Amino acid sequence: MTANGWLQFALFSLILLATVRPVGVYLARVLEGERTWLDPVLRPIESLIYRLSGVSSKHEMNWREYAFAVLGFSAVSMLMTYAIERLQKLSALESARACRRGAGSRLEHRRQLHHQH
Repeated sequence: MTANGWLQFALFSLILLATVRPVGVYLARVLEGERTWLDPVLRPIESLIYRLSGVSSKHEMNWREYAFAVLGFSAVSMLMTYAIERLQKLSALESARACRRGAGSRLEHRRQLHHQH
């Protein structure tokens, strides 16, 4: 590994070690439902998302609700990934056609210049 690689590894490790304790304390407070310093900013956003999606923060899911949520999320993710892959293929084909058209017109332009001289 290069010196740059070791430097990046050391810097990442130091940042990770420096943030473990504060992030862990914050997450523990969030999961216990205690107030945190980000609540004034994030609570209204969280409430809006809950209201728009019809979810209650007071109600816990049972195993069936959780299973359907995970399966639904996985199905939507799979369909979105498939759509993105298909659109990328179409985009690649279109850019290849544009390159061929551009190359063809450049060749034609060179031929015309050659015949003029």
